[in-house]
Amino acid sequence: MKRSRVFAGILWIVLALGSFHLTTLSPSSLCWGAEGTGAATIEQISQHIKSRGVRMSEDKLNLVAQTVYEESLRYNVDYRLMLAVMKVESGYRQHAASPDGSRGIMQINPSLARGLAREAGIAYRGSKDLYDIRKNIRLGTHYLSKVIEIFDDIPKALFAYSVGHHKAKRLLAADRTPHTRYTKRVIAEYKKNTEKMISL
Repeated sequence: MKRSRVFAGILWIVLALGSFHLTTLSPSSLCWGAEGTGAATIEQISQHIKSRGVRMSEDKLNLVAQTVYEESLRYNVDYRLMLAVMKVESGYRQHAASPDGSRGIMQINPSLARGLAREAGIAYRGSKDLYDIRKNIRLGTHYLSKVIEIFDDIPKALFAYSVGHHKAKRLLAADRTPHTRYTKRVIAEYKKNTEKMISL
């Protein structure tokens, strides 16, 4: 009887320690800080867009904020720069369309979209997909990361984002300045964003 009680006591201690070990080392408990930061950043992005007077349903606003956060991490592009590009390109409007055919929140040109989608592994069925918030942000961030990598300079990368990287190479080789009205506006917006929002 005494022996069985001792065994039961030892078993209880082993199980309790095992349970404590699993609890403290579970992936969710190890990542709680990252999750907390993620939720706070997504909320911050959402509030930032809202503060710009953007008319968007709460669901769409959350989708934009979530996608910006995820793609920023995926491509290692500062989400505050992504937001600056969106503000200047479309004013955060999902259905924005420009005379050259560029569409959506990050203003992706249909002629560029198919190649970007192939590179990024994104299903693309045609220009209507550019009005899909998630796809547009994914394509735009992929392209932004690509031009940053090619030019290794923010003004030049933004110039390339606006005119296309092949054209930008030609123009820059001919001593064209990357400091256009467009790049100045995006950089000014980016500067404001970095003053207001935390870095990841």
